[in-house]
Amino acid sequence: YEGDLILKSQQEVIDFGANNYTKVNGSLTIGDPEQGATTDIFDLSPLQGLNTISNNFWIINNPSLVSTLGLNIDFVGVNLLLPLTLH
Repeated sequence: YEGDLILKSQQEVIDFGANNYTKVNGSLTIGDPEQGATTDIFDLSPLQGLNTISNNFWIINNPSLVSTLGLNIDFVGVNLLLPLTLH
């Protein structure tokens, strides 16, 4: 995938995952970056084929997401931001 990407809903995670991308050539944010915003994202397994993010990778404002199970990221080019409550 070319460019920066923000996935703000579980359906967007599912739809993006269906494309079977292995790399985001840019930044990936899973969640809504707006202060105080939240999402319905609870499952990252649709992104299991994704392994490289060339810029920032952030997982933010997802209160229903309690695990990164199914996520297989091997490389993040710049910053990695994960909430401390994930298991």
